[in-house]
Amino acid sequence: MIDDYERALSRLLHYCRSEAWLGYDPYDALNSPLAKSFPFQYRFPRIALTQTVKRSPFNLRPVLGINKQLN
Repeated sequence: MIDDYERALSRLLHYCRSEAWLGYDPYDALNSPLAKSFPFQYRFPRIALTQTVKRSPFNLRPVLGINKQLN
């Protein structure tokens, strides 16, 4: 069982290094250039966009122009 954990951790470390420690954040929808062009001054549209991106079964970030950032 310890070998399984070591293998999983090794794979995770390899993945993180191969991605240069870059990744998406669950709440990064408002970093989209598209989102910044709309006047989201009200709370509800901002929450709706964030939750849509976060809960979507598809990764909408590339379509919205959201890049991976340093984690």
